[in-house]
Amino acid sequence: MTAIFVPGVPRPQPRPRVYGKHTVSDSPDSRAWKDVVAWTWRASDGDCVADGPVKMTLDLYLPRPKRLMRKKDPVGPIPCGKRPDIDNYIKAIMDGLQGVAFADDGQVAQLVVSKWYCGRHNTESGARVSVEAL
Repeated sequence: MTAIFVPGVPRPQPRPRVYGKHTVSDSPDSRAWKDVVAWTWRASDGDCVADGPVKMTLDLYLPRPKRLMRKKDPVGPIPCGKRPDIDNYIKAIMDGLQGVAFADDGQVAQLVVSKWYCGRHNTESGARVSVEAL
């Protein structure tokens, strides 16, 4: 099993948009996020998992909005139930890890995901990602 923490603000994979005869399926922000995910995996000496099925665990930490910074709000991470949808974050990270942590994202047979707002003090936004062979 290899686990990494990807620092930065997680970016969702946008839906493809058609403009006339052209289809745009990626934004510069999501492309940059995928590059950071791949670079962090390579820098951690994470191995490319075998050709078989894998289990992927993701913990997404988004910046906490100011409305949740009051004294009465919890100090630690808070579950996030707002948009963007969690599946769009998953797709961006899986695209970033394709060819780096596993050959194809179709190998992901088990997926455990959570989406949180960061804690109030000294908590960095980003994504904790682990991949292990099943």
